[in-house]
Amino acid sequence: YNKDKEATMAIIKNSLNELQQQNTEENKKIAIIVRTNAQAKKVSNWCKSEKINTTENLEGTFYTSQAVRDFKRLLDGLMYPKEAKYVLNTLQSPYFRYKIPYHLLIPFQGNNNDILAFIEDKIGNDFNKYVEQLRTLPVMAVIQKIISEKAIFQHLAHFYKEEFDEKELQNFLKKYKKKLYHLLNIIQQQFDTMNATIYGLYQWLTLQMRTNRNENEPIVEGLENGIEITTVHRAKGLEYHTVIIPLTTSKFYFKRTNFYIEELEDENYKKQRKVGWYIKELNSQSSYYEKLDEIENQEVYKEETRLLYVAMTRVKKKLVILMPENPKQETWAELLDMTGAKVVPYDSKG
Repeated sequence: YNKDKEATMAIIKNSLNELQQQNTEENKKIAIIVRTNAQAKKVSNWCKSEKINTTENLEGTFYTSQAVRDFKRLLDGLMYPKEAKYVLNTLQSPYFRYKIPYHLLIPFQGNNNDILAFIEDKIGNDFNKYVEQLRTLPVMAVIQKIISEKAIFQHLAHFYKEEFDEKELQNFLKKYKKKLYHLLNIIQQQFDTMNATIYGLYQWLTLQMRTNRNENEPIVEGLENGIEITTVHRAKGLEYHTVIIPLTTSKFYFKRTNFYIEELEDENYKKQRKVGWYIKELNSQSSYYEKLDEIENQEVYKEETRLLYVAMTRVKKKLVILMPENPKQETWAELLDMTGAKVVPYDSKG
């Protein structure tokens, strides 16, 4: 683990220094391409520990993104306007941007109505007017009014400025705006926006945030040059000045099954079915099991070879792949070793 981190960080720092010394206006983005979201998070944490700024381009993370979570905070208050905890959550979101010190609420000892009365006394009808509009206007019309009248995009930089440095913040803002519009488009496709209810929208979004790990974040062009950590699936179609492929010693993730079915057609176009099975408890298997298991194993190798090819061909200028001297089976390092790739010993200077 420490050796992987040390080598990866040295390569990243060396690549950053090289690009910073270039005066050209070309794309200077560096991509760290990995196989899974978990690997991406690992490399991201390594970079954070070294105070290196990165952006992430991962799979299936849209409904866990900050833009979606903030939108859910808005729905919290609109759905439950008589519940103080939800109203407080909404008012302190980027949509309303109130700062409510909790020590001011302590004297109310958790009394829901007293807290709501205190909030209304301080902010007037600034929130309740939108709740009242839900009685006569479609829910998405009210939400669009909030986005427009509260000028969320104009104030977003100030709201999040303490969490990012300037470069990170600009990238975050571009991605946030793209994600919010992407969410609104999904809602428009999912619902008849004239007849959608706040209850239906709230229940749907809550379910998506809890269960949907298939929806990817929209790709944002024109981000500031820097380091992007991405999975190979998300990198398809993109190009980078420098590509770094670490963690090639991680095993392919596939679960061997104990039961296979192969369907074939003979010369008379009649379907034949062959079955292979393995019972671990009895240490017993059918005669056809090993052949079908080997076919499945070959398919995994073919797919991983395709993915590795995609990762390697995202580069425009410089490709760096971190490999061990003795690659293990069922890893990207093994695939590279099969090609006769030369392993250059790691130099602490990068």
